[in-house]
Amino acid sequence: QPGAAVEWTHYGGNAASQKYSPLDQINKDTVGKLKVAWQWASPDNAVVAANPMSRPGMYHDTPLMVKGVLYTVTSLGQIAAINPATGESIWVFDPASWKAGRPGNLGFVHRGISYWSEPSTALGPGGAKERLLLGTSDAYLISIDAKTGALDLTFGQGGRVDLMEGLAHAVR
Repeated sequence: QPGAAVEWTHYGGNAASQKYSPLDQINKDTVGKLKVAWQWASPDNAVVAANPMSRPGMYHDTPLMVKGVLYTVTSLGQIAAINPATGESIWVFDPASWKAGRPGNLGFVHRGISYWSEPSTALGPGGAKERLLLGTSDAYLISIDAKTGALDLTFGQGGRVDLMEGLAHAVR
């Protein structure tokens, strides 16, 4: 429907990973008329300027579109909420996982974040919790409040779960 809000709430578009959007404004007749609406400056730029050894990898994220907000994770693992109409950052959260050094796998690369919200039956004062979950490059799972960009201190220990805990021979 023209003007209908279409969300991309999962890495693959939806929980079934269909990778499909019903949007049809861009087609073979209109693709040649596309123009840049806005450009977004990654907060990684400031990290690299202050820490030249922290070179981000390629940008491989698939941003999420949830309730009119675009969410992305940068190569260095910073999470950002962006206004999709203007390209302005609403908030940025830096878990500072890049400070642990370059990961040994493919370097600083993130494929995406996950969105989670409480079921509508759990609504109480203030509405449902909405969270963004990210596996960091230093082996933690973190939970961020999708509305404010603040670490969810009720998740795990101080907002994060150590994914190496209990693994034999794991070295951070």
